[in-house]
Order: sequence, then C-alpha cells, then structure tokens
Amino acid sequence: MSRTTTVSVEDQGFWVLDDALAVWPGYLIDQAERVADPWLAERAEDWRGTLECLDVGKSFVG
Repeated sequence: MSRTTTVSVEDQGFWVLDDALAVWPGYLIDQAERVADPWLAERAEDWRGTLECLDVGKSFVG
C-alpha cells in the first residue's frame, strides 16, 4: 500500500506523505480561526466538524 497521495489545486499538483496530509487540515483550521474574518471563522468551524466525522487528523482536530 502506498504511503503517499497526490494533492491537486487547479492545474498544479504535488505528492505528500499520507501522515502529513492528515495533519495539514488541522493547521489550516487553526490559522483560519485566528483571522479576524467572521466568514472564514465560520468555515473553519464547519471544516473542523467535517474532519471529526471523517476521522482525519484525529490527533490534531478538536
């Protein structure tokens, strides 16, 4: 089984280790919550709930 996966954004892509990909969303959410933008903070709350449901980045989310 592969320990890597690809991440694509528009027409750009890169390979990442699965473990790093599981932790990255948690860091993204933490930074989004620190920004003084109500819309972004609300999205971050939604993302955190989604990650908890998917059991992604379990050690970081929450």
